[in-house]
Amino acid sequence: MLAGCDILVVVGMLLVGLSSTPVPAGVLPAWCVATVTAAIALHFRSVSPRARAVLAAPAILLCVSAALLEMPHHFTPDPPNGPFKRLYVLGDSITAGVGREDGPRWPKVVQQDTGVEVVDLAIPGARVNDMSRVAARTKLGDGLVLIEIGGNDMLRRASVKDFARELDDLLTTVQGPGRAVVMFELPLLPFHAEFGRAQRRVATKHEVTLIPKRYFASVFAGADATVDGLHLSGRGHQHMAQVVERVLGSSLKP
Repeated sequence: MLAGCDILVVVGMLLVGLSSTPVPAGVLPAWCVATVTAAIALHFRSVSPRARAVLAAPAILLCVSAALLEMPHHFTPDPPNGPFKRLYVLGDSITAGVGREDGPRWPKVVQQDTGVEVVDLAIPGARVNDMSRVAARTKLGDGLVLIEIGGNDMLRRASVKDFARELDDLLTTVQGPGRAVVMFELPLLPFHAEFGRAQRRVATKHEVTLIPKRYFASVFAGADATVDGLHLSGRGHQHMAQVVERVLGSSLKP
């Protein structure tokens, strides 16, 4: 039974790491130490049941606390007060496409469905600093700004410090009178929770609404949603448009 517990502890800790849940930085290391301590205590017969319970309590408490801290980030946020007749989209190739999608890209679908003007500023391969330059040279008027960016920074192993600084610059640039800003939360690679923490921290600073990453992830999980495992197919773009309209539709009126 102890061998089985050891296996479950190792598998459980590995899955927690792979999940890249961006809880506060000190929570997971403390939980890891508490879990290992509790697991080792199970192997000593001299340790009383009460002592084992005391040693296990911190690991359980930290696990529950981490879940409670993360839970609010999975709720669908209220859309910005509108209505907005214009939608600015800043993104990378998930939005701009790669030329192999069999249908219109999602910004075009949103424009057709809602009747609002959609200004598509997405660029294939763009990183956060690329979108900062695009936003700086674009005359932004009244409207809702939707940001889908950051995946290339993570994939190309940018430093978290640079990512946070450049994201701060981008949000500073796009904000202004008559505009509201919404951003897709990044689905994170394993062991890249620091990117998620940085994105949440900067978004909170600028009071930018984050769309929970489960929405973004659900697009990729659909059947035939991508052309290469990453970039959206025509069906994927349709699903992405549905997500945008579901979350922000009440803010978009022609």
